[in-house]
Amino acid sequence: EGSWWHRQWKKAERTAYACSASIITVSEPFSEYVRQHFSPPAGKVQTIFTSVDTEIFAPVEKAAYARTKRLKGSAPVLAYCGDLGGSSWHSTVSLFALYEQVRHKFGKASLLIISPATRESIDREVLANFPDRRNELMASCRFMRTYNARETAAALAQADFGVFSYHDSANRGPRHLQEIALGSKTGEYLAAGLPILVNHTAKAAAAIVRNHRLGIAYNTGDAKSFHRQLGGLVKQWPAYSQRSRKFALNHFTAANIAKSHRLIYEKLSPPSKQ
Repeated sequence: EGSWWHRQWKKAERTAYACSASIITVSEPFSEYVRQHFSPPAGKVQTIFTSVDTEIFAPVEKAAYARTKRLKGSAPVLAYCGDLGGSSWHSTVSLFALYEQVRHKFGKASLLIISPATRESIDREVLANFPDRRNELMASCRFMRTYNARETAAALAQADFGVFSYHDSANRGPRHLQEIALGSKTGEYLAAGLPILVNHTAKAAAAIVRNHRLGIAYNTGDAKSFHRQLGGLVKQWPAYSQRSRKFALNHFTAANIAKSHRLIYEKLSPPSKQ
């Protein structure tokens, strides 16, 4: 903040919002940010989530038996989907800090990483930051790379929870982004019926998870509370899963998203002359 680039960015942002007939954001915290900092007319800002193919990501029935067996055996599988480490604003350290806490509670838990990141690059970061537990943590990880929605959906069917670890950056820029952003993974996890474990610093996703009981908005600094919540989540997994799937169907389907956009365009378009 305070740099020439930041001032130009804010100027462009003000201009874009002022010239827009309507402002559509992907999360309610993003909408609130626009309302608070730019004071647009009432009703100009609306929140519409990004869409997900809820049919492709529908829970796989044949995976139910294996999942029930895993959860009864206290061996949940966490899935992280997306870029990771390096220049990504999704931190390897934050992901494995969460995973370490999960394994303190459930020693047989495992982590599925669906990412273009390589095992070697992640292993280097884990070794540097978790030297005493690196062998244990990495031994219980699987890495996959998917190339389309169907492959991603098939991978998520092997998991029990979706993870949004983000990072705990002190830098205002990245922190602001994770407070207002709502990644497409939100809809994918929920459509797959996976309750979400989300870092409490990711305010947009955390608010949805808390308000609709779709998982846990966790804080690894409060291990006792997290372990208690995690134990309850595993015991009540079917109820959380059903709510997650239902929320995705109500808020992330392409048909509903398209209808929301169409209503805005129709309101802004002048009536055709006959």
